[in-house]
Amino acid sequence: DNEAVTFLSSSEAIHRDLSGFRVILVPGMTGLRTAELDALAAYARQGGQVVLTGEATLYDEAGRQLPDFVLAADLGVDFVKIIKGSMSTAPCPE
Repeated sequence: DNEAVTFLSSSEAIHRDLSGFRVILVPGMTGLRTAELDALAAYARQGGQVVLTGEATLYDEAGRQLPDFVLAADLGVDFVKIIKGSMSTAPCPE
């Protein structure tokens, strides 16, 4: 496959071998199902690069906010707080 960009739905990610992708971008999606999150976590653990934007993986599939990103341990990031409508993953000056 010589495509520069491939678009996948979140449900396609659980049925496809992700190892052929250099980077997976998760654009501000919330409410991903456990199987979808497991597929992304496995990809990251195997050396894949995952880019999360916005509040991606900060909510469970029922829409409840979680204390940290679901993939925090797998990606090495932690949720700190929301500042003026934007997301921060590093301590910000008060």
